[in-house]
Amino acid sequence: MKKVTIKDVATKANVSVTSVSFIFNGKDYKVSPETKRLVLEVAQELGYHPDNMARSLRTHKSNTVGFICPDICNGYYSTIAKKLEDKLNEENITLLIGNSTYTLEKEIKYIQEFAARRVDFLIIIPCADSLKNNQNQAKLEKTLKECGLPFAVLDRRTNFNKHFEIANDDVYGAKIATTYLIKQGYRRIACITGPSNVSSSIDRLNGYKDALKEFNIPFDSNLIKEGSYSNESGVKCTEELIDENINFDAVFAFNDLMAYGVYQVFGEHNISIPNDKAVVGCDDLYFSSLITPQLTSIRPNLDEMISIISEMIVNKTNKVGTHIIKPTLIIRSSVRGK
Repeated sequence: MKKVTIKDVATKANVSVTSVSFIFNGKDYKVSPETKRLVLEVAQELGYHPDNMARSLRTHKSNTVGFICPDICNGYYSTIAKKLEDKLNEENITLLIGNSTYTLEKEIKYIQEFAARRVDFLIIIPCADSLKNNQNQAKLEKTLKECGLPFAVLDRRTNFNKHFEIANDDVYGAKIATTYLIKQGYRRIACITGPSNVSSSIDRLNGYKDALKEFNIPFDSNLIKEGSYSNESGVKCTEELIDENINFDAVFAFNDLMAYGVYQVFGEHNISIPNDKAVVGCDDLYFSSLITPQLTSIRPNLDEMISIISEMIVNKTNKVGTHIIKPTLIIRSSVRGK
């Protein structure tokens, strides 16, 4: 069967080849809406599909961006992906997603795959496995540099040289959340952290400690349980707090997924939120305003984060350094005054 060409579409639609080229190369503003509609209808009728690889070789631009995250099923990462996709689509840029499932090997695989696909830019949220030691960080950085793609690190602080990263001010976020609990009368605040080698977890723990220090409350390591940012780890850590008879009156979970695990265990033990114990999360996922009681949570400014990274991509701006964005505490009914 003969391959349908751009010339076939132009002939059938009775327009110039140049007009068809404009439409399929992101320059449809140069033709009328009626012409665009007609050409797209004819292209669909004839089964025409533009050769994106050939176009990228010719123009050195693929109009694609690669995004690698630890777990696309995690509501926080999927929200980032959705916002990125919506923003980039406004510029006729397609987002390709790589789900590393928390492994360095998959991150490297996706970096190499996206490089082979000639994406114009790469955005990566490194997983805990990639950041657990200097050797793994060096391996990830080496792969990123060798692939030759412009890239930015999202939601993490790393030891990489000469790159751009953008992250939430997790020290500030954790401090205002802990301060809020203290001002409501809570003193024995348990923490369910993320992985101890991930910058967001390190910073949130430091923010928690800063708030305790400001109110002259001694730090108690027995109140700290290390999770993995998963719902299951929230369940496990909460069960440990109860089984070990730890005295606590509130739980600060370092993300909402783990906070949902706290809710689950408290329900099984007939512990009332907030009458018996308070709960605060982080990320302010969609379901946090739907569960009962509604979860108090730290809301990251994802719109600003996405706006900055999208502007870099569209304008081909080379930035170096770290951009920190302050989050907001969203107060709901999972905390009450004592």
